Amino acid sequence: MTALVNFWAMIGGLCLALIIALTAVNVGALAADMALRGWDIRVPGIYGYEDVVKLLASVAALAFFPLCQWRGGHVAVGLLIDPAPRWVGRANRVIAYALTAGIALFLAWWMAIGALEVRRDGLTTGILEWPQWPFYWPGVVSMLLWALVAAVMTLQALKGEEAVHGPA
Repeated sequence: MTALVNFWAMIGGLCLALIIALTAVNVGALAADMALRGWDIRVPGIYGYEDVVKLLASVAALAFFPLCQWRGGHVAVGLLIDPAPRWVGRANRVIAYALTAGIALFLAWWMAIGALEVRRDGLTTGILEWPQWPFYWPGVVSMLLWALVAAVMTLQALKGEEAVHGPA
């Protein structure tokens, strides 16, 4: 599970690296354009930059959910749970992980429906006119992987095993 969530997060990281590279090139081109305008030299920015960034950001953001869950990087309020008996904390974790798995499956389902509707409607990006629906599917995979991680953590919590893997 650790290798799988790390691999998926790396895909998100590659999307972010590509966004950073595209942004650096685009900003450089815009700066060069401003600097060279006096000499009637035009340096265009990247055509469709906003479209590409929007699509890559949507993939990247969701790719980190499974890793965050696996490492326990979610918000937890221990004010009432920490001083309670161990069984209360364990029950709380089981319920929280199981609900998280259910919510992630729910989101995956609706994202898949959204992808099919966007495909049916033929929606494209504003500038490049790329179809939007393919970029929904990495989000569906992210939600399914998140659900799988939460389900595994639910089973681990039921067995009394440590359910956080790595630094939070």
